[in-house]
Amino acid sequence: MEMKILFLLNFIISLGIFIFLSVKSFLFYKTKDYHKISFYFFVIGLLYLFLSLFSFVWFFGFLNYSPEDFLFLYSFLIVFQSLLFFRIIYFMSLHKKLLYLLMFYLIGVGSMLYSFSTFANFIIIISFLLMFLFFMDLIFRDDNYQALGYFGMFYSILGLSFETLLIFQIGNVYLLNLLLNLVFCFFIFIFIKDLQKIPLVSKEDLNKGPRPPFLVILGHLFFIIIFVNFIFIGTIGIHEFGHFSISKFYNCDYRKIVYEDDFFRTEVLCDGKIDNSLVLLGGILAPFLLAILLFFIGGKFMKEMAFLLSGFNFLAIAKDLQDFGLSQNLIFAVLLLGGSFLIYGIIIISKLRIEDEVYL
Repeated sequence: MEMKILFLLNFIISLGIFIFLSVKSFLFYKTKDYHKISFYFFVIGLLYLFLSLFSFVWFFGFLNYSPEDFLFLYSFLIVFQSLLFFRIIYFMSLHKKLLYLLMFYLIGVGSMLYSFSTFANFIIIISFLLMFLFFMDLIFRDDNYQALGYFGMFYSILGLSFETLLIFQIGNVYLLNLLLNLVFCFFIFIFIKDLQKIPLVSKEDLNKGPRPPFLVILGHLFFIIIFVNFIFIGTIGIHEFGHFSISKFYNCDYRKIVYEDDFFRTEVLCDGKIDNSLVLLGGILAPFLLAILLFFIGGKFMKEMAFLLSGFNFLAIAKDLQDFGLSQNLIFAVLLLGGSFLIYGIIIISKLRIEDEVYL
């Protein structure tokens, strides 16, 4: 009975979000300033219509509710929602460095798709991290968008908090989602209400006034913490995807990414089909190859991403190197090297942030 009430409430809230966004999208479509973002709001509404339909069929018992299936479906919704919000925010801030974050996000999400049920929580978390970063971008890019940015950051932090609880198996996934949808309902209403008061800006129109030193320092700190965690989750996904893809290529019988002993491992059963060292090398090399690509094709921002990516991968390969038979002394040296890469990357990112070369 309790779940039926939750299904009904989520159906009403999700359907309300769809109706509200559909109406606003139609009104935006007829205005010059917001014509180009009307479609993205409408698609976000369709995502919640999709969610409301599942709540409807679960309420009437047409299909049996499964927490695992719901988490799988909801992770899809959040991935698409974060991409659509990225597009909307990009039109508002005109900040091209956001594209670098989008690229790394897509690589991180793509690397997790082969074990989606295991990584659904982490895909949702990395999506909320992305949303947090580009909502923060609004605060520091233009004074007119500060309120929108703060509301978006609050929604993202709440989503991160709820998903963290689920990782530690605390709470009901559907109830937490219902609460988050309720917050999103208020957030999207305020977002659009404030957005209508401010025409979309061009680069020449961006208005950045002076800010109190405390808020500037706090903004730097938030940026570094969120950005580094964003890169960390993406690195782990790419690392494990390297293991997983090699095992899949050789048709191993059992392939699964699991969370064990406070870290991630890829369980593989190949029955002598291939040398285990090939699977280990897949995870070791995948992040390094991407880091090399970022370092040589990108500008300053992408090069610093490459240092962070390499640093986290040096830390992640410690268990792989142990399986290769390396001594503890050599593994410790690799960990020190990884720490050095991370420290250097964080220092340079901080320097760019302070110099306002990264407006996040």
